[in-house]
Amino acid sequence: MLEQNGLTLVSRNHRCRCGEIDLIMAQDHTAVIVEVRLRSNNSHGSALESISTHKQARISRCAKLWWVQQGQRKFTHLRFDVVALENGDEPKWVQNAWQISN
Repeated sequence: MLEQNGLTLVSRNHRCRCGEIDLIMAQDHTAVIVEVRLRSNNSHGSALESISTHKQARISRCAKLWWVQQGQRKFTHLRFDVVALENGDEPKWVQNAWQISN
C-alpha cells in the first residue's frame, strides 16, 4: 500500500535504546516514520485510538535518535504516519498523524 503510493522502504523494525520504529519509509526528501497498528476487535478501542500520547512520545524519541544518527544526512523532513488494520477491513493510512515535539 505505501510503496504503491510512492514511498520506498528504508528500514523495518528499527530498534534503538528508546524503542522500535515499525517502518521507516522515504518519500522524496521526507523520511516517513510509520507506526503499524493491528486490532482484531475494538473491545479496547480502535487501532488508531491505541496510539496514546505516551506511545507517540516513545516513537518520536526513537525517530529523533535515528534522525541524528543517519536520517538528517539523507532527508530534509520527517513525518509520522499510521497504518491501522482493523477486523480484516482495508488498511487505513493516516498521513501526518502527529507532529514531533522538542
